[in-house]
Amino acid sequence: MQKNAVIFPVALIIPLMILTQSLFAQESANDAHKQVQITSARLVQQIGEAIEEYMKKHPDTGPPQATTAVDAIKILIEAELLPPHTPTLDGWLNEYFYWSSAETHSYTLKSFGSDRVRSANYQKEIPDGNYWLDIIWVNGKFQQAPPEFMPVDDNEENQEENK
Repeated sequence: MQKNAVIFPVALIIPLMILTQSLFAQESANDAHKQVQITSARLVQQIGEAIEEYMKKHPDTGPPQATTAVDAIKILIEAELLPPHTPTLDGWLNEYFYWSSAETHSYTLKSFGSDRVRSANYQKEIPDGNYWLDIIWVNGKFQQAPPEFMPVDDNEENQEENK
């Protein structure tokens, strides 16, 4: 009888262990995706800030005139505004999307996220866990990014203080 008493709890413990492992595995996968998203946002920001510096040094031409992000990054490296080994791929190993206009002195830099697909709808902050959403930098600031990278809106701050 004692043998059965010992076996019964073990029979329950093993499925619980498997369930716990799968929950931790899912949590670890989410943590890994979050880190890739943060790394990609940092790279977009670093490249975007280098473009802004380039525009200050070249006020007549505007942003680097390139047809791809790889070419734009090469121009920024040659101008010594980015380190020589700046990645030309985001954290998910996608090429960045880059568009620029010499006429309007405007540009866009994007990481298409974990799904590698251009998002149709944009939000200001990427909700936690939505790793497929694009990271978007336009003309010197994020248009869509993880919350850690979005500036606090002055109006939101004032509303919080008035509560």
